[in-house]
Amino acid sequence: MVPSKLLNDTSIQATETLHCPVCKSRVDGYLPLPAFFLEEQKRHGYIHDVTQGETLNLDAYLCPQCEASDRDRLCALFLQSYFQKAQFQVAPERSCFFVDFSPAKALSAFLRTFSFLNYRTADLYRRDVDDQVDLMNIQAYGSHSVDMFICSHVLEHLPDDQKGVSELYRILKPGGIGLFLAPILLNLQETYEDSAITSEADRWKHFGQGDHYRIYSKTGFIETIQSGGFQLECYGPEHFGLPLLQASGIAEKSALYVATKPVQ
Repeated sequence: MVPSKLLNDTSIQATETLHCPVCKSRVDGYLPLPAFFLEEQKRHGYIHDVTQGETLNLDAYLCPQCEASDRDRLCALFLQSYFQKAQFQVAPERSCFFVDFSPAKALSAFLRTFSFLNYRTADLYRRDVDDQVDLMNIQAYGSHSVDMFICSHVLEHLPDDQKGVSELYRILKPGGIGLFLAPILLNLQETYEDSAITSEADRWKHFGQGDHYRIYSKTGFIETIQSGGFQLECYGPEHFGLPLLQASGIAEKSALYVATKPVQ
């Protein structure tokens, strides 16, 4: 269950110095997006404006200590605040079944510090995860079995993203929440995808990475998640406060999509 007053709490306070919310380190600055990605996009003639990326701080992408990305830091800010609420402070050990799809190393380490999480990692191809899972046909988890999940930069890798969203909705308990993120370009009017674009080189050119099937518009991403039945809230500086985002190296235009499964 996720009371709305918890999701809408804006009492988080910023620190005066740069501070990574994932590894808790004070830092002098953050590292830029690795050059490989921009070089590959340039080499393949990427047709979009990379500076229009929603949750993408090109100049402050990685924590120099734990290498958490800006989107991982955004998730950690939300979860740290959410977990501090009374319902989790008194929760018994491993009482919250939490699945992290395509987990990021630093954020995964952060989540493992919470004793009340029954934390599982999942991916289709990786061997360093707990469960091998096809997001379009999830067999590892039963219907209404998961309390929380993270699906960060996964849907763009799926041939059928709406099938993936439907599967996530199926496995989530009523009242449970899921955190969604994906590559979104703020200047797009609609999600850009084309099933005829199949080669790795052409996907770099059109979608910004060789294994992506699409790049989302903000409206298109919201519609994709809501089409699965989720209720959705978008959290940015109005929720976290701009000073906290700046201290965490997160761009003002960033947004975290928090989906809930309604209680029938």
